[in-house]
Amino acid sequence: MDKKYGNASFRKNYNRARLEKNYERVKKGIAKLLDKEINDDFTKEIKTSRISRLEKKKDYLEKLQKELETYLDEKFGITVAVQTTQSGDIPDDLFSIVDKSIEITGKNHENVLADCGFASYETLEKMETKREENFYVPDKLFDSSQKEPEDGAKINAEQFKKKDDGEYYCPDDKKMVKKQINHSEDGHYTIVYECKDCENCKLKKRCTTGKARTITIDSREPYREKMRKKLKSDKGREIYMKRQWMVEPGHGDDQKNKGWKQHLLRGKAKASLEFLLVRIGSNFGKIIRYKGKEALAM
Repeated sequence: MDKKYGNASFRKNYNRARLEKNYERVKKGIAKLLDKEINDDFTKEIKTSRISRLEKKKDYLEKLQKELETYLDEKFGITVAVQTTQSGDIPDDLFSIVDKSIEITGKNHENVLADCGFASYETLEKMETKREENFYVPDKLFDSSQKEPEDGAKINAEQFKKKDDGEYYCPDDKKMVKKQINHSEDGHYTIVYECKDCENCKLKKRCTTGKARTITIDSREPYREKMRKKLKSDKGREIYMKRQWMVEPGHGDDQKNKGWKQHLLRGKAKASLEFLLVRIGSNFGKIIRYKGKEALAM
């Protein structure tokens, strides 16, 4: 039988205490070998071979330790806070549910992942300037902004790019000109940019039916750009992908396995209680399912 380390599950073979004990034993073994003098019975080749074997086991145990910490930290997707509204996602609701989660768990959250329904210029600004958590929240146009436009498709505002000089350019690389600035009561403003050379542009039919194409840029656009940059980074992609197996499966389990596709009770109070009971039931199922595994990891 092939006894490669990778064939064994760390959950079945290691708990935290055993892992740490073995790791310390291997470290001491390496240190002892390094101090041991070479002689006729303990040649340089034997010493090198034994140290190499222990170094491989040490690397393996370090890998298990990282996996074990991840196993402990994720908490199996347990729901700790819920909120029911009578409308779709409202961006500001994100902060209230996060605050509720902090209150219930008694702990601050390092990372907060949410879908695009909670991204607006207002919330993106608050995430950056008012909150301590690291937020990973794509805006509604994030996915489309990552794709190459199809041939012949209508040109959208996402294809107008800001260059190093701080100015915006159209897809035909023509510089946009500031047409007007609109100020709002909350201190923010929008800038309307206009292209002055549309009449003879080869892209005009795909870009605008008017005399000149305009785009409107919000003064809080830098917050959206910063969030997009974070989501596109290797770390950002790795963190945000956790939603696929921590959050989304819960919705699928409700609909496909439990048959709960919509609220059965009327009125916000009753519907809220119904959703709360569904989530409590799901939590109990996960706790029972993972209780043994969690005990192994202690």
